Amino acid sequence: MWLTWLLVTTQIALYLDTIAFSGKYLHFINNDPFQTFVCLQLGLIVGYLAWRLELLNKGLEKTLKPVENLSKSINDILSRTQNTRALSQEEFYSHFSAELSNATRAVDLTNLDPESPDQYGAKLSAAGRYYDTFLGTIRSRRHVEFRRVDRWSPRKKEWLGNLISDMRGQANFSLALLDWSLDVPRIPHVSVQIVDGERAYLVAISKHNDKYGKRDVQVLDKETASLWGVYYEDVLWKGAEVIVDRGRVVEEAWQKFIN
Repeated sequence: MWLTWLLVTTQIALYLDTIAFSGKYLHFINNDPFQTFVCLQLGLIVGYLAWRLELLNKGLEKTLKPVENLSKSINDILSRTQNTRALSQEEFYSHFSAELSNATRAVDLTNLDPESPDQYGAKLSAAGRYYDTFLGTIRSRRHVEFRRVDRWSPRKKEWLGNLISDMRGQANFSLALLDWSLDVPRIPHVSVQIVDGERAYLVAISKHNDKYGKRDVQVLDKETASLWGVYYEDVLWKGAEVIVDRGRVVEEAWQKFIN
């Protein structure tokens, strides 16, 4: 708009150099008709150019708007990508041990491995150290609600039995078992861990026990983590049978698995 006014002002200046008003009559200061005609034509050309430039400016604004929106979308995607990364088994257990200690509200856990966590060995790996301090962390953080979904397997019977006994009366702990009849290493579920509803870990995407390769995914984007929280609630927790409900052992439910 400012460019239009600048050009119009220039046009008026050209006119004032050639034409003046006196009373009711129009007088030409310069009596040369050809020069006057040229100035008038120049004024019309300047006005036309100003009009075309204004249209061009509006057209560029409309053209650039989708580009600006696309740029914003790309930046959003890149920022979320930076908040997602692959972890090895050792990296996951190292990170997640700290997550359990630093959680402020709630932690949702999943273990879909048919083998007992005893396989890791006490303190010989990040996983072993994690399970060595697992119960103590839950007991020491009474203000944080812990829920765990475990895939039932006869090979986990003893470990689960010990967990249930240890967590009896622990008001901030609940356990549910997912019954999968086929004895296969992998089942069509995702092992999801959620911390405070804001951070998610997808565990054993490639395989259950892999000490060297990348197998887990860390999600630090809050919105993405909240979606996995919905998955945990609707698919994993509601799809499993509650065995320990905030420290209260549901004996009849547990008996159905071990008998």
